[in-house]
Amino acid sequence: MNYQRLILVGNVTRDPERRTSQDGKATYTSFGVGVSDNKDQTTFFPVLVFGDYGETVAKYLTKGRPLRLTPQETLTQRTP
Repeated sequence: MNYQRLILVGNVTRDPERRTSQDGKATYTSFGVGVSDNKDQTTFFPVLVFGDYGETVAKYLTKGRPLRLTPQETLTQRTP
């Protein structure tokens, strides 16, 4: 069994936004994180946080703030 852990360390790229799903049953917060490597390249990750955690994120995070994030759910790879 293989196990991998991802830890993102970067900056919040846009202010968190609270939203409600189309069916009105779930609320979530969306924002972005930019992670720079040693070669001056930045990778951007869209982030969704649900429930009470999302409310806390919306309350305390702002654009430009440093952040360490350990996702606990599924990562979706997008191809250009």
